Amino acid sequence: MTLLSAWALAGLLLAVPLILAHLRRRRPPTREVDSLLPWRDLGAAAAPARRRLGAPVLPLLLALQLAALVILVVSLARPAGGAQEPRPSRVFVLDDSIWMQARDGNASRAQAAAAVVRGRLRELPGGERVSLVLATDAPQILYSGEAAGALSALHALPAGYGAANLAAAVRLAIGLGSQRGERILLVRAPEDAPPAVAGSGARLSQLVVGARFADQGLTGASARCGLPGAGSCEVFARVQNAGTAAAEDDVSVLLGGAVAARQTVTVPAEGSAPVAFHAPAGAAIELELAGHDALAADDRAFAAVPASVATTVTIVGRPNDARPLAAALASVPGVRLRLRTPSDYRPADAAESDLLVLDGWLPVGGLPDSSALVLVDPPRLPGGQVIGHLSDSRVSGIEASSPLLAGVDLLSLSIDAGAGRRVRLPGWMQAALWSPEGPLLAAGENRGQRVALLSFDPSLSDLSELEAFPELIANLVAFSQEWAPATATVGQALPYDAAPGTESLSVSSASGVQRLESSAGSHSLTLAAQGFATISARGPWGTRTRTLAVNTEPSSAAVQGRVSLGLPAAEAGPRVGWWPWLLAGALLAMLAELLYVTRSTRAREALG
Repeated sequence: MTLLSAWALAGLLLAVPLILAHLRRRRPPTREVDSLLPWRDLGAAAAPARRRLGAPVLPLLLALQLAALVILVVSLARPAGGAQEPRPSRVFVLDDSIWMQARDGNASRAQAAAAVVRGRLRELPGGERVSLVLATDAPQILYSGEAAGALSALHALPAGYGAANLAAAVRLAIGLGSQRGERILLVRAPEDAPPAVAGSGARLSQLVVGARFADQGLTGASARCGLPGAGSCEVFARVQNAGTAAAEDDVSVLLGGAVAARQTVTVPAEGSAPVAFHAPAGAAIELELAGHDALAADDRAFAAVPASVATTVTIVGRPNDARPLAAALASVPGVRLRLRTPSDYRPADAAESDLLVLDGWLPVGGLPDSSALVLVDPPRLPGGQVIGHLSDSRVSGIEASSPLLAGVDLLSLSIDAGAGRRVRLPGWMQAALWSPEGPLLAAGENRGQRVALLSFDPSLSDLSELEAFPELIANLVAFSQEWAPATATVGQALPYDAAPGTESLSVSSASGVQRLESSAGSHSLTLAAQGFATISARGPWGTRTRTLAVNTEPSSAAVQGRVSLGLPAAEAGPRVGWWPWLLAGALLAMLAELLYVTRSTRAREALG
């Protein structure tokens, strides 16, 4: 046991005056009596005692007070114990980037690295403590314990598909050590730059597995369909060349397993070049790089082309005011439009809609439980505040990265005086377009529900006359339905939204079907294999699906900061503090003392 604040034990000296107070003889209490006649039958009065100290009148009270004092003082000394197990003297850091999948003959670099570490472990005494750190983009401890037990952990090394943060992994290894003399071995691929170090380099040694090669790979695969009027979709990707000389690469497009198109592209040395192909809506496209090199994982890429899915949109508002919005929404491909007035609206309209548009009106209570909302000129804003009308509604700024403004130019937008509302946005909503007095267009996600805001009345502006108006409405519809991204990276967390009212969520891939968290809000999942996966959500609106393209990330990791090898050694481990329990014991002792004084007549008399 260790006392973290031993100086507090000086408080035990308070026990001396406490004991003396109980041993001190007190004068007999004075009482008023009716007569002195009963004293005649008493013997001669005893001579007054000359001793000032005597036996305690209330020994139980003294014991309780001493117990409370001792326990309280010891708790202030903060006793602690139960240190964690001893720290390792050797730490092995294993690179787990995609480059460790490269093969040299029949073995991959990861297998060669495991064999090297396995040999080092066999040279150590079986009881020596070691740790294995896996250097991914978020490093993790693979094993910590005796050297003999680390061998089995090396047989289950996961295959990396992304970049490795070697600097963070080495920092984690330093934190695991118990002394300045512990040894750290970093086993890495030659493509992953070693971390910059400061301090004694004797603690860190490095082993490079394999040699650099002229890798050719596909990266950044994506698909995009045109706006209304465009008849096709396109698939994009980049061909990466890690070699020191320019290369010509052949890229094939596979549709349903058959080659649909080919393209030859010249890629500069240590650079990249784009490729693009036309594709039908809803297609699952596989891109394949001709030829084979040491790293096969980045020779394929996948892209899920958006499908033309029917979207049920309900607009609630006064017919004359909502007419421009209704016309624009009806022109978006796949939209099934339903019109309601505020008097016709029912809560079931929200639950059955993929997108609910409220024009100049909000139902009583909070936001309706629709999977997505567009609030137009709202009289109030749940979570935020409507604080009057805009006197200056000129456009003064835009957020170019907002998905609502993709391909949209609203700098010339003109709004009638007093037609816009001054709003204070809730914390989960961000402005995309604003005036000197507040936001004009904003969007955000609130517990899985996507919400967009137009703070002015479109019928009192020239918005419907701008060429960008149909494009803006199409972006609003697309934003409302983006409850999961179209692409994912193997081994990395993929965010998705569960809208209010979602009854079940699942994902199907080559690994099988997996049920997902379906409570309203933002969640994430991790996919372990390249290819395609489909997320399915079921709710009052029916069943909606989202096809994801799952790819690798063949980029090299950047060096992230400098690693200090001269940091002070970490403590032996956090200890278990006992002082809260002792403090509780002191309080119980004082409570017992109070009960004793309250219920004991003798104690009340003695205390006067």
